[in-house]
Amino acid sequence: MRLRYIFLISILLTISAHLSAQNDRQLVRIGNRFFYEQNYAKAEIEYRKAIASNGGNTQAIYNLGCALQKKDSAAIKQYELAGKIETNKIRKSKSYHNIGVICQSHQMYKEAIEAYKESLRNNPGDNETRYNYVLCKRLQKNQKNQND
Repeated sequence: MRLRYIFLISILLTISAHLSAQNDRQLVRIGNRFFYEQNYAKAEIEYRKAIASNGGNTQAIYNLGCALQKKDSAAIKQYELAGKIETNKIRKSKSYHNIGVICQSHQMYKEAIEAYKESLRNNPGDNETRYNYVLCKRLQKNQKNQND
């Protein structure tokens, strides 16, 4: 009798975990639809729901950063989190690349350079990141020359 009870509980836990994983992926897909419709507020809500369902869903975290594109500091926080926990090097590099783009747009060249370096460590073949890295180095040098 006790063995059946344990078996039943283990089956229910397995089903629950599967439904939770399915749920967060489904919420990301819904968020993606809103994002492509440029409805960033609704996309943000769906991505946050996905993260609440599965805090380790790096795609939801990264996509939330993208949805927060007008809120730079909030977007950077999401990209940093995604970059720290992402195991796929290409997706990890995208997080750091986006941090670099935000920093570059605010003329924070030192921070942008560091983000681009981290991006290139994970994806050395990314020519766009390499171009932005070199550009920021030049802009930083020009900025220093103007301040001297």
